[in-house]
Amino acid sequence: MEGKKLIVIGTPEFCIGFKLIGIECLECSKNSKEFQSLLEDSLKNKNIGIVVVEKELLQNINWKIKKVVENSTNPVVVSFSLKEEEGEDLNYLIKKALGLEIKS
Repeated sequence: MEGKKLIVIGTPEFCIGFKLIGIECLECSKNSKEFQSLLEDSLKNKNIGIVVVEKELLQNINWKIKKVVENSTNPVVVSFSLKEEEGEDLNYLIKKALGLEIKS
């Protein structure tokens, strides 16, 4: 996966933190068709290695695309939520999604 990009797809509120640290973001409204179109294009792009998506948007897409996302390994699709999930901190979510542990 060397040389591949990481991109984020989500609402402006979701993307703001990623943009502040220099990660490319594809902003969309909460419209599932707009999100689905951006996600499908990203899955076809051979230059993208990791796609971070807003969990709430991912839940409303077509089931066929959901299956593709669940089985995709290149790019890897990782979902995060703006809402804090009980008992799951960011370090745990990163470790669960990517297999990386952040040491402080």
